[in-house]
Amino acid sequence: SRGGIDGGDDDHPEEWMSRHVFLLPASIRQVKDPMYLVRAFKLWSEENPSVHLVIVGAALDKHMLASLQDEIKDSPNITYDGLVSRRDVLGMISHPSCAGLLNTSKSEGMSGVILEAMALAKSPVIARAIPGNLALIEHNVTGYVFEDPES
Repeated sequence: SRGGIDGGDDDHPEEWMSRHVFLLPASIRQVKDPMYLVRAFKLWSEENPSVHLVIVGAALDKHMLASLQDEIKDSPNITYDGLVSRRDVLGMISHPSCAGLLNTSKSEGMSGVILEAMALAKSPVIARAIPGNLALIEHNVTGYVFEDPES
């Protein structure tokens, strides 16, 4: 379902267009740390039902996938959609309801998806403050960086 957004130009139900979707393209494994924002996002979406977190990426760590699925099972505003094509990820970033591209990695070189999102200039990049991300993002200028999920 891709969390209600996709890479195509199809008409979308009006409810999708009223969402503020945050996209986390990350494989499900320790270094990408997809669980980093999930609990904070759950609390935020309870207060703001228009926000939706969509996580896409290959499930490389089956134990982490099970933990993620257990954590989000009762959260209608958090979706894990598995592996999607690069074309679909770029389409999701460009979609009008995409409020931001997230990066929660514990360690990252020069993130290709951050560079692509910045080149598209459609959705802001919101990334964890780690050296690789800080080399690409100037906080409040070319994107946003955060130290912890609550910031």
